[in-house]
Amino acid sequence: MFRSDLTSFFAVCLVLAAVPILASDTLAADAESVPVELTSYAFTPELVEFESGKDYVLELKNSASGGHNFSARDFFDAASIHPEDSGLIRKGRVELSGGETVKIRLKTGAAATYKLNCSRFLHSGFGMKGQIVVR
Repeated sequence: MFRSDLTSFFAVCLVLAAVPILASDTLAADAESVPVELTSYAFTPELVEFESGKDYVLELKNSASGGHNFSARDFFDAASIHPEDSGLIRKGRVELSGGETVKIRLKTGAAATYKLNCSRFLHSGFGMKGQIVVR
């Protein structure tokens, strides 16, 4: 009898441990895709729009031959990032080599307007900046 109870206990623990993993995998299952292209000194679109509390896949594509980044610390801090994608964001930015595409699964935070720029030397001065609006 004791062995059966212990086995049941471990089975319940395994199921409960899997629930957050299954929930995080469903974060972007029906998520809307939001493409943003990074080129030499521009984001397209310059105004990236989201609805508060919704699941999205932020698709960043660097069409330039050189490296750029998508720097939006406050936006990423306010959002819930899929655990498998959180390592792609360092110090509030996503680095992309020339020709690279990165997808970030996330759930947006509260409504606000956030700054967006490429933090590489002089890139924002050359026009590589924009805004993220969560409504």
